[in-house]
Amino acid sequence: MKFILILFLIFASSNSFAEIYPSADTVQHICGMLADEQTRTVITSNKVGIEDFNNDGINETSEICWGGTANPPCIRYKNMDGEEINIRTIGFEWKDYWTYGLDVFFYQGRTYRLNSYDDLGTEPAYLSYIDKMNNEYILCDFENASIEKIIEVNGNEPSTNHICFFVNTKKNTEFTYFTPIDKPIISHEDLKNSGRFETSAIRQGWLDYDNDGTNNLVVELEYASGRGRGCDYNYFDELTTGGSNFVDSENRNLLLKLQEVSLDPRYPSCGGMNNSLFEIRGKVYYEHRAGNEHYISYIYKGEIIPVCKFKTTKFTKVKKIKNLPNE
Repeated sequence: MKFILILFLIFASSNSFAEIYPSADTVQHICGMLADEQTRTVITSNKVGIEDFNNDGINETSEICWGGTANPPCIRYKNMDGEEINIRTIGFEWKDYWTYGLDVFFYQGRTYRLNSYDDLGTEPAYLSYIDKMNNEYILCDFENASIEKIIEVNGNEPSTNHICFFVNTKKNTEFTYFTPIDKPIISHEDLKNSGRFETSAIRQGWLDYDNDGTNNLVVELEYASGRGRGCDYNYFDELTTGGSNFVDSENRNLLLKLQEVSLDPRYPSCGGMNNSLFEIRGKVYYEHRAGNEHYISYIYKGEIIPVCKFKTTKFTKVKKIKNLPNE
């Protein structure tokens, strides 16, 4: 009789765990579906039932909160008495994953949280689950990768003799990036007077960036700000012959437009922007990289001429399935 009672208690205990946490098969299934962009969109769009964020069968209230200057995802939960609920992360800390996107969704009777490295949820970081004791566990984390496909302006793929093919493979001896070596003359005070308070001059050199047959004095600049999530990027600008002021001309304005740089004191874009100028076959081209944007263009006769763009395709795979307390 005692033996039967022990078996009953073990069985009851295992059943209670099964009710608290999703099964290993469920975790593997849902993580696999979240790794696929199409099924991810379908799953995370289901918001019916997410009022019960900690899966205890009782609805809570939630409110969006301010996550500091970096604006990471932040949601506060309160019980029916209006008391804030403290969520304890088990086996990980927030700093283990620098995430900026959060999707809370309902799937097969349970509430889950998908955290992403980006704001839009295109780069999943991890899937977590909060139990009725307000403990948050990671169910699985993800690995993201991407490949680029070159598309010419005419819509064709480039040949092995095309400029964009050289950019992508770096397999041409005629290909030279512009790397100025001279110390810039323009001072930090001059930069501040021009409204660029968080900008430094790196190097300067001569280059016919607008392909009009005359070399121009070009300076490479770096913007660096610690505000918010932080922001830094490089870009090029044209100086007067003396090197202490910026030129005011249409082609110089085109150079800034080409790089998507605004002279507004606030930073324009911080998606890891990286700008380059390079020369091949007697012509200077511009390469722009910022987040998923990657394209080649050049200036000629006062116009910006597009050459090609690089279409980025992202891939996500499940990196690791984590162990829950009932496993």
